[in-house]
Amino acid sequence: MRFFSLLAHTFYRVDEFADPIDTICIGPSFVDHEHGFFKIFHDKMCQMNEVTRLKSVRNTNVPFMEFKLDGVPIKIVYASLPYSVIPFNFDLHQANVLSMDDVSRNSFDACRVTNEIYRLVPCNKTFTIALRTVKIWAKSRGLLSNVIGFLGDCDWAILVGRICQAHPFATLSTIVFEFFSIFSVWFWPNPVMLVDPRSDPHRLPVWDPHTNRNDIMPIISPVFPCKNIRADASASTLRDMIYHFKCGYEQCKLIKVNNNWRDLFMPYKFFEEYIRYVHIDLTADTEQKLELW
Repeated sequence: MRFFSLLAHTFYRVDEFADPIDTICIGPSFVDHEHGFFKIFHDKMCQMNEVTRLKSVRNTNVPFMEFKLDGVPIKIVYASLPYSVIPFNFDLHQANVLSMDDVSRNSFDACRVTNEIYRLVPCNKTFTIALRTVKIWAKSRGLLSNVIGFLGDCDWAILVGRICQAHPFATLSTIVFEFFSIFSVWFWPNPVMLVDPRSDPHRLPVWDPHTNRNDIMPIISPVFPCKNIRADASASTLRDMIYHFKCGYEQCKLIKVNNNWRDLFMPYKFFEEYIRYVHIDLTADTEQKLELW
């Protein structure tokens, strides 16, 4: 088994100390997810004194393990490759995704999408800072999580990347302003994509506006086979996102006058926004099970 940190994982991170380092673990074909990764590897990690707060999340399109190694948060996904032995000089870009199982392909896509975004978007420095700016804004408003139905790392990267493609020579402030200006009025379900999806001679499912006409908020991954990574978006998700994009746009218009960027990152007053709330108490028979929440 070998480990790779995502080439451009740093442009996903908002908080250098709290956000996990995204890592992919690759192994040969005889090491599967269920037994090889989530049983044997997990048990080995449990025996390490340096590892704390270890948890496994399996019931998702991209299963992963998350833990702290000497206090550093790390998130690992696993991909089983169609090789009996992983070559020492193995190149992630040359992996045969067509021969992988669905779970491994989804896990591997996290790495491929990250690197492809970095390749397709001009002026990586401006893009990186603009993405972190937008994600800090999203975090302040409780939007930085695909687990609770909003947008994840790749979603934000593709949205910001599309603005950078449209304005390749723009300044950072212009990119941020255009981000909110464009997505506050974006005509969904028009897809957001960095490259046009190509057809698949191997008959793997590729996103298509006619076949997938019921998608509400399509954000298309830039790697083959292209798919809508926000296929689970609901009407309420879209409504909330448009509302917050419009709020961001209004704030940016004020910033053009007073030049106070701090106002953009003011925490969202969630408990002043609604009249009724649902209070949920979570209990579990072990601390480890409770940690999953």
